[in-house]
Amino acid sequence: MDAPPGTRPARRGTAAVAGVALLLATVLGACGRAGPARDGFDLYRGLLLAGRFEVCLPPHDATGARRAAEAHLERLAEEAAARHGLDVLVRRPAEAADAGAARVWIGDADTPGARELLERLGVERNEEGFLVAERVFHRRDDALVATFEDPERPGLPLTVWYGNDLLALERSIEDLAPGWRPVLRCLRGGRPELEVDLSVRGEPREGAVRDLGTPRRRARPTERTERIGAFDVAVPADFDLDAWRGHYFDLLPAVLARVDATLGEEGAPPADLALRVHAGVEELVLATGGAAPWRLDPARPAADVLLVPRLFGGRGDARAGAAAVWARARAGEPTARGLLEAVAVEASGFWWGRPLDEWVAHLCAGDLV
Repeated sequence: MDAPPGTRPARRGTAAVAGVALLLATVLGACGRAGPARDGFDLYRGLLLAGRFEVCLPPHDATGARRAAEAHLERLAEEAAARHGLDVLVRRPAEAADAGAARVWIGDADTPGARELLERLGVERNEEGFLVAERVFHRRDDALVATFEDPERPGLPLTVWYGNDLLALERSIEDLAPGWRPVLRCLRGGRPELEVDLSVRGEPREGAVRDLGTPRRRARPTERTERIGAFDVAVPADFDLDAWRGHYFDLLPAVLARVDATLGEEGAPPADLALRVHAGVEELVLATGGAAPWRLDPARPAADVLLVPRLFGGRGDARAGAAAVWARARAGEPTARGLLEAVAVEASGFWWGRPLDEWVAHLCAGDLV
């Protein structure tokens, strides 16, 4: 399928995945695309039959941070297309739309079309932020993602990413694959807080609201915060900080110095840095949605880190979380995905529980470098 005139060529996913998607589309489309969707399965069929999606970027303000964020979104779009065997077009406001493609829309309150989309979802806006199911989402990094039938393209899914702050939203998105299940999720700091089932047209279903944040908070009912070096460190109330000072916190200055050496930065340390320490994997998973040894906050100079002896290298990998916070505060958003993690891992000297020297020796033994 050709892209409409005046747009950049769509990117093709891997041949194997594309072949599977084409086979599914052929089977599912035996009766053709029959107008408006009746349910999420019809939206899925419409997506496969279209074979492509477009990512609609908000107006561009030309700042360095926004350019880096947009480059991040373009990479996510291409990765999603490759995984699902679809074509993808990243479209800016002045460029022609592809009416036959599924849409992924990204924006904030100032983005054209935001008001109409929020009204369809039953989301209210006020000066503090937005309201869903009588709950206020007012933080800068609060956002929502919803999927329903595109009112402008019957039979195709529309995935909406909306946030209180556009830059924080763009930084927090980790997957731009188009959805197909009619649902709305509210996110706080990139983490699911609330989920609402939708009709295929986007209206909230009566009584179909699930609280996803309360279990996370129950896993850590109380905490305390202490200033350690350059960081405000939040730990569970019963966490033994003294036991970790020599094994972790006292080692951070040397790690941060290696970051500065790599970046060629110097001067006063960045301000308002924070670490949130987790003493168990279950608590970490509830807090971040994953079991990686650290996770960078998408909107603030902060990270969640896991400090458990003999797990993920214990103190080793967690040092990379502090290094990533420091590096981003020093140099801003990276221009390529993975650069920030690379700098942090190099400074910490560990990756997934093993010293980097062991990884290099393993690669050399296998003639891989």
